[in-house]
Amino acid sequence: MANLSWSGSSTTNTIPLSAQRVEADVVRYVNKVDTDSGWLLVGSDDFPRSQWKSLFKYCKVMLIGSKGSRTYFKVLEGESKGRILYLSDANADEYLGKKAPKQQPIELIVTYGRLDPSWLSKSRNKRFQQQLANGVLGGINFEVSMNTSWNGTFYPIPSGTYSILLPDFPHTKDYTNQYKAEYPRLSHHQVWFPIAYGNNSRYVHVGNVSEGCTTVLSLSSWSSIHEMLVSHRSADGNGVGILTVKGKPERNV
Repeated sequence: MANLSWSGSSTTNTIPLSAQRVEADVVRYVNKVDTDSGWLLVGSDDFPRSQWKSLFKYCKVMLIGSKGSRTYFKVLEGESKGRILYLSDANADEYLGKKAPKQQPIELIVTYGRLDPSWLSKSRNKRFQQQLANGVLGGINFEVSMNTSWNGTFYPIPSGTYSILLPDFPHTKDYTNQYKAEYPRLSHHQVWFPIAYGNNSRYVHVGNVSEGCTTVLSLSSWSSIHEMLVSHRSADGNGVGILTVKGKPERNV
């Protein structure tokens, strides 16, 4: 990234034999994303377009410079942390801004409820055995499934407290796009939040099927839930908050 038109810091020498570091206004956040997926696709000089990365809303970046009508920046958090990526100058002006996430964790409380042996998924036109639970997040109340798959591999997460991590990458559209048949206004559905449990393969996400995840069944609430989660940060900067699971599932194997 040589020969950029500006950079984020410089020195000035107003006093002989001294130097003073001057920090420019270079910190930005992803303030706008694709509403459908919930992600912002950004360019890379090092990879073909098929391997370009996507950033979640409120992802923190540091502007580096402008060259060839492109604005380059360094990603400061998430899976792409440390990468030098770019947007066109016009898109940088549109999608990057100064609205920052709240520097405090948010708590999602889930309380186990009943086991429904014949829960109907309208979107899939299929019945599932759902271990249901009640979720509360910042005043939003909604229904979740804590497990749908009972093949011996997946099970409801035990009661306890777990970190909810930053979104990792856009999850396959086919997993959740089908729910628009039931709720056409479903948005941000490819954003999944990993739960720090085991190998971190469980998520807070929207849908009708849970493989030990905290799956939000209330489709119309997902947009607000997504915004509430992604707009907060934990103290270590690696997550958005905590998941507190209360009670016991009716079925756990």
